Amino acid sequence: MVDVGASGVVILKDGKVVLVQENKDYNRGLWNLPCGKLEPNENIFKAAVREAKEETNLDVELDGLVGVYQSINQKGVDAIRFIFKAKVLGGVFRKQEDELLDARWFDLEEVKRMRIEEFSWPGVRDAVMDCIHRGTIDSKYLTSYIK
Repeated sequence: MVDVGASGVVILKDGKVVLVQENKDYNRGLWNLPCGKLEPNENIFKAAVREAKEETNLDVELDGLVGVYQSINQKGVDAIRFIFKAKVLGGVFRKQEDELLDARWFDLEEVKRMRIEEFSWPGVRDAVMDCIHRGTIDSKYLTSYIK
């Protein structure tokens, strides 16, 4: 089974990145980017913005695609994630109470030192570092036929 339906964001500000600590049975306590499944008839861009708002209460604007990442998730499902860079437009930073244990700004050096077992999926740290070192693909080159 392939789960082609997760969209998330790398939110960077002042040398720090937002990570959220999961509270689901299968990944409780693990750190992730603000990320989640697409809703029916939702495009990957709107899903990424919605997930950022739901999980961090931040209003964001997408600033390009960081990458597409594939891994086997904790449920044994082949998961494909679309990760975007996002810039903060507003909102008051706080975690989503029912789905998350914690949400906070991490220093980039701290993220580099974290063990792979501390992340919800193996590509979390890679996505952050890819965003910083490689940059993004301009969203104007991406198309969704779902509005």
